[in-house]
Parts: sequence; structure tokens; C-alpha cells
Amino acid sequence: MDKFHISIMSEEIVAALCIVKDRWYVDATVGSGGHTEAIARSGGRVLGLDVDPDAIEYAKKRLAGMEGVILQHRSYAELERAVKEAGIERVDGIVFDLGVSSFQLDTPARGFSYRFEDAPLDMRFGDIKKKTAEEVLSQANEEELYEIIATYGEEERARSIAHALVRARKIKKIVSVSDLNSALITIGGTGHDHFRMLSRVYQALRIVVNDEMRQLQNGLLEAEKALGSGGKLIVLTFHSIEDRVVKRFMLSHAFTVLTKKPIMPSKHELYENSRARSVKMRIAEKL
Repeated sequence: MDKFHISIMSEEIVAALCIVKDRWYVDATVGSGGHTEAIARSGGRVLGLDVDPDAIEYAKKRLAGMEGVILQHRSYAELERAVKEAGIERVDGIVFDLGVSSFQLDTPARGFSYRFEDAPLDMRFGDIKKKTAEEVLSQANEEELYEIIATYGEEERARSIAHALVRARKIKKIVSVSDLNSALITIGGTGHDHFRMLSRVYQALRIVVNDEMRQLQNGLLEAEKALGSGGKLIVLTFHSIEDRVVKRFMLSHAFTVLTKKPIMPSKHELYENSRARSVKMRIAEKL
């Protein structure tokens, strides 16, 4: 098993790309390199991008010696420029896997998960110029916190959560996972309901810290420019906010949508990797 990240729906992605030997494909979120490896082993050449420097370093080691693979530490919001700088004239397929990697979730210092009590509230994918989650929590007013949690966490208790955060930070600065969890101890009941609420709060903060929705919009626009006619755009989303953005984009731009309903992972994949349970895959073809 890949300790960095289990790549999701690799077989479905390879099948959807209809890979032609020696044609170029872009893995816009290379992660541990699993999708890149699957595409390369099927005969394609791959440009892999990732904003997380740890991901790129891991992928370089995994893919060392593989022909036809170029890896770059950069955001998919610079996709078209990356393609040009790599000297690629035509791209036949682009894959976005928008999930947070297992490595990111399971590394306490990254602060992505509510499971590690002593972890700092960082949540940045790799851009050290961005505000951390700690800074967002200390600087946003109650109304702004409400908007963040309601919009990006889709949490119905967002008003109560925002009020609890403001109340808690007046007593003690919220700097660690433990501080944030303690501030929300009375919200969301107990057991599964409480942990689901925490997941939504952490998701909302991560999205804001990394400006994920704007980056996604820009990345999709870059993909549209980079793809050749007939090229495939494949996007794996992990929550409804992303999925709506991707669905609207595919319907309103120069694409033919090939998935009226999103493709879900197989039962076997769900058994092997429970983190795949929320993934949806959409596919479109460039006109």
C-alpha cells in the first residue's frame, strides 16, 4: 500500500482517457504519483503538477527512471504555462484529483485533521505566503467566520460555531488543533454527529486558507486552454461544493459532457480505501 496516498479510481481514469501511445497527458494534482504512473504504464507521456513540495519530492522518488514523465512543483492554476514551458504542443487529457492526500491528513504538523491534538493550525498546501488557519481564526470577525463555515463547510450550525469560536478566542488564542476542538466541544452533540461537524469546520478552513474555489476555477480555465480538440478533462471531487463548480464549468464551456451522472468508485475500491467513499468522477471532451 502507498504510505503517501492511495490513488483513487486509477483504472477508470486510464480507461476514460483512451490513452494513445506517446501522446501527452497532464496530472494536475500529482500527489504520490499513482495516476501519473498508471497513465505512463499505459503508454502516455505525463506532465505532473503539484503545489505541495512534499508531494513532488515523493513522486520524484516513486517515478524515478520512468520515461516520458515530467514533474513540476507548481499550482494547476499555472497549467497552460507549465505545458508551454515543457515544450508540449498538444495535450490529450488532463486529470484533477481534488482530494486531500492521506499524507497531508496523517501528518500532524500540517494541521489538516482534527485527530492530532498538539498539531498547529496550518492547513496550507505549500504556499507559505498564504495565511494559516490559525491566522484566519484570529483575524476573521464573527460574521466572516459564519460565512466561511456556512459556505465552505455547508454546516447548518455555522452561526453557533462562529459565536463559539469568537467566545473561545477571547479567553485563549486558538493556535492548535486541541484549542479549536475544545472551542467546539459543546457544538454538534456527541459521537458521529460531533466528528462530522468537526470535519466540516476543518474543510471550510482549509478551503479558505488555500483559496481552493478560485484556484479550481482558474485551473479549469487553464485546462480548457491547454487541451487539444477531443482531449478529455477528468475531475475527481470530494464534496458537493467542488462538484457543483466542476459540473457548471463543463456545461458552460467548450466541452461535451460524457457523464450525465458522476461515476462512483467500485465496491472493491471502497473496501480497500474508505476515504474514497465521497469521490465523484466527471468526464468531458474538449470541442
